[in-house]
Amino acid sequence: MVFFAGASCSKNSSPSTSAPTPTSSVSIKNSAFDPQSLSVSSGTVVSWENFDNTAHQIVNDSNLAGFESGVLDQGATFSFTFNQAGIFRYHCSLHPEMTGEVIVK
Repeated sequence: MVFFAGASCSKNSSPSTSAPTPTSSVSIKNSAFDPQSLSVSSGTVVSWENFDNTAHQIVNDSNLAGFESGVLDQGATFSFTFNQAGIFRYHCSLHPEMTGEVIVK
């Protein structure tokens, strides 16, 4: 017969919990991105919400795959997770004067 000492489960162990995903947001209002420049850490989910009564479309200027919304009507949102460091500039394809950037550290 073989006995394993110390092989039992401890009542003092706690389940591991993962940290919540960091989030940040950009409002689209008055034909502008607010804030226009946003600094976040890698792994952050950034969401854009359109508060204007006109449609907007986010197009990235950085060739970052997946970082492009469809047309966002009033009340619509778009989210993207930034997993790499860098400066990612974008604009509204329907209103090219609207520009913004996400700085990922």
